[in-house]
Amino acid sequence: MKFDTSPERSRGRRLLPLLLPPLLLSACGGKDVPPEQYSSNDTALPALTSTLSSENIQFSHKEGSEDQPDSYVYSGLSSMTDTLASYVQALEEDGCSPIDTNGVVKELPDFSVSSGSVSMGKDTGDGGVFQLQIAWEGDTCTITPVYAAELRITQPSVQALTVSEAIQRLKSCTPALLGLSGASMEEYEVYAEEGLVLVDSSPCLQLNVYSSTPRQYRGCYLMTVDGAHLYQLDRDVSQVTELTPYSNTAVK
Repeated sequence: MKFDTSPERSRGRRLLPLLLPPLLLSACGGKDVPPEQYSSNDTALPALTSTLSSENIQFSHKEGSEDQPDSYVYSGLSSMTDTLASYVQALEEDGCSPIDTNGVVKELPDFSVSSGSVSMGKDTGDGGVFQLQIAWEGDTCTITPVYAAELRITQPSVQALTVSEAIQRLKSCTPALLGLSGASMEEYEVYAEEGLVLVDSSPCLQLNVYSSTPRQYRGCYLMTVDGAHLYQLDRDVSQVTELTPYSNTAVK
């Protein structure tokens, strides 16, 4: 049985399910046996059964065709939110990432909604991506393994902060997070130095903080150019410390 994501983007490969004795699931009609893993040649990912507890769940295997992949259907799941969260976490620990149709890594969906879908992909090492397309509705979860030969997993592009944006983000922090006194950063002035410095190979903007009255130097802070991380620099010992919790969102 061949599995293609599309005529243009992928070549079909035979997916070989490893069979699991039906200890947790009851097969519809007594014919289908749930797989222990979904695999594509040398790449294997754990099946949904790997994170299921012993509950009465119905399983069925929907065979595909030359241009449609097989699907595995699990019904009667009592807590879909917990089931999906646990399973996706296991897939992430196995090297998978949530991706869109172009292979770009994206955020996980809200598993608490009544229906939805997510594609978890893993690089196969031979230039392709092995995906598990996971869809759920009500108490039923359908998993469709797909191999995409020409797909590549990539990170989303990130736009670098401007100097003024970095200054505004620092001023939005609380003085307590920055090790400063006072109730608001309105009591301080922030200036950026020219150029970038590296922290763990990540380029950072260097921001100096001064008190307004009297005007005195209070500290130096390093912000990654995507705005995702903030560090405090101790100039005396040339040591940086990451400041947490630093609530921020990188510019997309």
